[in-house]
Amino acid sequence: MKLKRDSGQSLVEAALLMPVLLTLIFNAVNIAYFSYALLNLSNAATQGSEYSIQGQSSNIQLARLPSATDVGGLMIDGFKGAVPSASTANTAVRVCTAALGLSGSGTSSQIPRCSVTYGSGSFPGLGASDADPEAPGFVLNRIDMQYTVTPLIPGGVFNVVLPASLTLGRTVYMRAME
Repeated sequence: MKLKRDSGQSLVEAALLMPVLLTLIFNAVNIAYFSYALLNLSNAATQGSEYSIQGQSSNIQLARLPSATDVGGLMIDGFKGAVPSASTANTAVRVCTAALGLSGSGTSSQIPRCSVTYGSGSFPGLGASDADPEAPGFVLNRIDMQYTVTPLIPGGVFNVVLPASLTLGRTVYMRAME
């Protein structure tokens, strides 16, 4: 009679490799989700910037430049459509546009005023919008957007690589002719 000494070898190998494989798979899914959120954040900020400047000639015909609230609402609606977990608790928008008025109007240092139109983001390190180098002929508008994303697959044991949450931010500048 022959004794089999390697009958449990496959089970032990699988047990040793399973945590490593799950860590790789879970983190790959979460990194893909973070990338997806960042891509949509960039798209929403770009669309908001374009709309804040081209409001009169966009599909929504307005007799004036769109207000900061209009721009922020458009950005948030588009972003929520792509990233359903976006809410006032984890998304913030700040719009700096000529529709809010200009400080130093008509001078070479005219700067559009800013308004936080959605959420309560702190926007660290970002002050007022810069003056356009060709002012007063042009106004440099700016859109700031932040989103705090949490992993799709939260897991203490298997998410050793990723943080519990990550704040993504995008700033888009666009020039408007005065």
